[in-house]
Amino acid sequence: MASDVSDRYSTFQGLEEYLDDDENFEEPLKEGPLFSCQCRDTKSGRNVDVSLFRDHLEVGLRRLPHFADIDEITQNENTLEIKAFVDPLTARESVFHYMTRREIDPRILNGEIIDILDFSTLEECWQMEILTSAMIRASHQQFFEKYIRRNQNEYFQYWCKAAKITSSGVEQGRDLFLSNEWLYMVHLTHPATVTTVKWALPIISLYSLVLDTIHEQHSVLIVFDSRKVSQMDDEAHTFEKGIITGDSKRFIFGNARNRAILVKEIQRLFWKLSGRELLVQVDDDSASVSNSQKLPGGFGAGDASPRVLTGTFWKLRKAGLFAKAMKSVKWIPVGKKHGLIEWSDPDRGGQYSRHIVVAVSHDQLLLSGRLDESSLRKLFIVITETRRVAFITNTDEEKQIWVDTLKLSVPVLNSSHLGSI
Repeated sequence: MASDVSDRYSTFQGLEEYLDDDENFEEPLKEGPLFSCQCRDTKSGRNVDVSLFRDHLEVGLRRLPHFADIDEITQNENTLEIKAFVDPLTARESVFHYMTRREIDPRILNGEIIDILDFSTLEECWQMEILTSAMIRASHQQFFEKYIRRNQNEYFQYWCKAAKITSSGVEQGRDLFLSNEWLYMVHLTHPATVTTVKWALPIISLYSLVLDTIHEQHSVLIVFDSRKVSQMDDEAHTFEKGIITGDSKRFIFGNARNRAILVKEIQRLFWKLSGRELLVQVDDDSASVSNSQKLPGGFGAGDASPRVLTGTFWKLRKAGLFAKAMKSVKWIPVGKKHGLIEWSDPDRGGQYSRHIVVAVSHDQLLLSGRLDESSLRKLFIVITETRRVAFITNTDEEKQIWVDTLKLSVPVLNSSHLGSI
């Protein structure tokens, strides 16, 4: 059989004479795997070698995505399930998707299963899961330190996918990176590339975290002190959006686990920075947090403590008293000083509005028009920093609960203090 040695391609082509003259030359060695073993690749149905390198896995002859693109690796007895993030849409499709669909593609938050590996022993499976998970975290840390942070005194703590909900109800896929002092919101594409760093929020500026459910999606509302943010802003933390605006940001998550880890990491860091517990308010049965100040449905023990309220009832529009719309309404107290009122369309993808409340009233004289007797009994009005908003609850009792709860955080005003709405 003829030899094909002379036809082989040499990576050192052009250096043959040098190699012949230098007997001590050593060809560079390819970095070997950190760990390897055999498994059954369910994708191909064959037994193959799976090898762990510093930044990726190789399954047989296939190279899996870079660890910065891996969501998680999950062990179930002798089986490992690997999920990775991919951009499910092309650039052209993304524009069309943005204009026609407001709900985020679940694959952007949760990734996709790219492989399932069956190992012959539980020990090998466990070793591969532990080592790969460590390398995934190390990869996210290196990515953060190389492409996102500007202050060398910051170090990586946690990363997860989330979707920011805009005021128009659009769900925008984002990446949240947590350092020892700041929370960063980043727009990534995959393979992992930073499109933009949107803003950075100092952890010490937080007022509270509200865990709830928005249209059956696990959500967190981050409430912060905008004045403290502006005082702490510096060149190292000013990005595309400049100083972070507003006083709160809402995110949804693909699963409760990512949300819980983010919240607990923020709690831990806030305590380390301030020596105080961060207020965590829960209005979600699936939430689980460790906060000694927190009781489900509120943020303190006893009936006299402010608590989160949620309801679905009518909001009177500025266009006229009779042009009312059904809204999902949420009251979020911030200590016993003030609070936030949020309302949105009942259907997912609708408009969102959220404002700081400075006072509450149920004085009908604040209305410029007239309501029937039944509606007046169920009327309450919130006065925000920029507007007054009137709501009609479903029952008299519901109205009283809302007014009594808001009174714990904000004063009650009437028409003698304010003009007509």
